[in-house]
Amino acid sequence: MERRNFLKNSAAATVAVAVTRATGWQQAHAAPARSSVTRSNWMSSISDNTPMQRVTIPGTHESGARYPGASLGFAQCQNKGYTIDKQLSDGMRYLDIRCRNFNGSLLIHHGAFYQEASFKGVVQECQKFLKENPSETIFMRLKHEYHNSDEGDDGSDKGFVDRFNEVQKEYPIFYVDGIPNLGKARGKVILLGNVSGLPGTDWGSAGLKIQDVYDLASLYPVDKKLKAVKGQFDAAQADSSSNFLYINHLSGYSAFPVRTPYQIAEDVLVEVKKDLTSRSTAGCLGVVPMDYADEAKDLTWRLIEWNTFTSSS
Repeated sequence: MERRNFLKNSAAATVAVAVTRATGWQQAHAAPARSSVTRSNWMSSISDNTPMQRVTIPGTHESGARYPGASLGFAQCQNKGYTIDKQLSDGMRYLDIRCRNFNGSLLIHHGAFYQEASFKGVVQECQKFLKENPSETIFMRLKHEYHNSDEGDDGSDKGFVDRFNEVQKEYPIFYVDGIPNLGKARGKVILLGNVSGLPGTDWGSAGLKIQDVYDLASLYPVDKKLKAVKGQFDAAQADSSSNFLYINHLSGYSAFPVRTPYQIAEDVLVEVKKDLTSRSTAGCLGVVPMDYADEAKDLTWRLIEWNTFTSSS
């Protein structure tokens, strides 16, 4: 069942491979001491000439979905207190932002459920964080999430792009010329556009390798998710090029047996941490968006440590 339809209906019903690193820009793999690098500035210890495709990045799936509404828990993907500013301070460098275009504003939604936030507010938080931590960059997926026939609702791509352009003009922090090296991206939000007409790298681009098995309805939904996650990690580690950005969602739900995003996350996060502990540290893992990412705890730092850090760190 398609996620949006599932949420709409529910409202109505009340990841080893060992590989060698490529040569060139890469340094010996060595994690920085936690005393010198924090979750707020961890990119400061990565070389400017590192392609963003070669940075392992923790992130959040449905970053603004902090309220369940009447969805029986299916519309909530992050804890209520895990706001955008806290996500960024916690080391997340990928945001998944989904909006409804309503009354001239892009409002954060998950399916039909308004999340008491706006795109403009998210961009303000990103600008503030990047001003305070200019070594960092943020990937942002921007998606049109919901529309209906209500007065004031605009479901058109053009309308969505117009609203984005208004915010971008006021907050010119977006990098829209593809996926650069880190040096060019510092202090910027790298846009991954999931609406026709948006600038940046298109979500459907051949340069993105995306694992997003989210409908986990099966006898063993967590096993189904872990198989997809581990397979994507294997593929990312085996690829020593800088041609593709791997995105590996840890998120999902199951309608039968009933498992909410939280119930999937509480098992998947633990098992992925175990997998990474036993996995070779060769290669890059890509972008790893998580549900309930504040509960990932040391998994977030494990992903950060995966990166190639400069010897000065």
